[in-house]
Amino acid sequence: MDLDKVSFGNNVKKYRLLAKLTQEQLAEIVNCSDRHIGHIEKGQSTPSVERLVSIANALNVGIDRLMYDSLVNCADFFTQDINSICGDIEGTNKKIVIEMAELLTNLLKKYK
Repeated sequence: MDLDKVSFGNNVKKYRLLAKLTQEQLAEIVNCSDRHIGHIEKGQSTPSVERLVSIANALNVGIDRLMYDSLVNCADFFTQDINSICGDIEGTNKKIVIEMAELLTNLLKKYK
């Protein structure tokens, strides 16, 4: 499987926005042009490995998060996220979370 450039770019944009950074600010941190960041976010360009590491560090995320949709074993990351989110939930509340996830999954399938 090759890198899904559009998904990668969407992930960069998602985490950039979560970090409350503009393209210009991210570009300054990783030492490139804001135009290059724009091309990355649109899936028109891929960064070098060095720049990828800089972007991940600037956004305070793992490279795996940025490449999530291109990784064959991404289900492992999903499972880790669920376990991290639900780790402190006990008993009946865990059942409620599972039921909510099932409802949400069904809604997503309905509108797919």
